[in-house]
Amino acid sequence: MNFNLIKIRLKIMFYLIFGKISKQTAKIELPNHKNVKDVVIFFPADEKAFRIAMYSFREFDFFKKNLNFYFVINQKFEHLIKLNAANLIFMQFHKSKISFCNLKDENILINEKKDMLIDLNTNFNFELCKMIDSIDSNYKIGFKNKYSDYFFNLQLDTFSNDITENSFNRIKQILM
Repeated sequence: MNFNLIKIRLKIMFYLIFGKISKQTAKIELPNHKNVKDVVIFFPADEKAFRIAMYSFREFDFFKKNLNFYFVINQKFEHLIKLNAANLIFMQFHKSKISFCNLKDENILINEKKDMLIDLNTNFNFELCKMIDSIDSNYKIGFKNKYSDYFFNLQLDTFSNDITENSFNRIKQILM
């Protein structure tokens, strides 16, 4: 068995025992856009998936009247951004740590309740999922993996023969 897999399982077990994380319960009745005002989208941490996500959301209308979008983006992709949005939050992704580039962004994301969190990472990232779990939100959407039950209350399958862009298009349909 892979050492990193054992390490992740032990971390999750530790956080479960001490109550730092818990399984998310389903609270979603879609479509339910009346209750959604603030949406946080975590863009993928790796460059290939980030480019695909940017391409997938290129024509999406992020300026809906009653929705505020916040985009959490890896700082090393700052030069690749083609979004016209005021709420960009940059983070630094390290192997075992994720940190905010600006303290004001941390206060906006962590201290204020958000209505919906969407993780566009198709691969499991424990540190990011741990941060998502710490943010107060009714709806947490992510892609299904071995540990997604602990962090997301709505999970989307990615099939092995499916194109990643199709997975992002399903998330766009949820936001419409």
